[in-house]
Amino acid sequence: MRSITLLIVVIACGISVQKESNKGEPSIAIVGAGMSGLSAARRLIETGRSHIDIYEGMNRIGGRIHPVAYHGGYLQMGAQYINGAENPIYKIAKSLGVIDEVVSDAAHLDNAEYLIGDQPVDR
Repeated sequence: MRSITLLIVVIACGISVQKESNKGEPSIAIVGAGMSGLSAARRLIETGRSHIDIYEGMNRIGGRIHPVAYHGGYLQMGAQYINGAENPIYKIAKSLGVIDEVVSDAAHLDNAEYLIGDQPVDR
């Protein structure tokens, strides 16, 4: 019974908060502070929105992109490859000057070794 009462209170508070926020610019909630959530927030700010809340379940931002300690430094996990120049993430990364190298989609296959089991296969 206690959980049902709590749920009703939360719903009632949510409704009253929503009514208050409708008086001016609507509030926008973004779920997740990964690249998509942060990109959405950036785009909303560019279009003049200011009432934006980002909710993240982890204790850090970045989603799949995160540093991992390695031999006195860090490896950046999840952000080592952006596929396609038409990808919105590519456009943001390029505008921020964080792209080191551009390679064709097939370039990573040029020096690839093909195996069946542990036996090399001719191309």
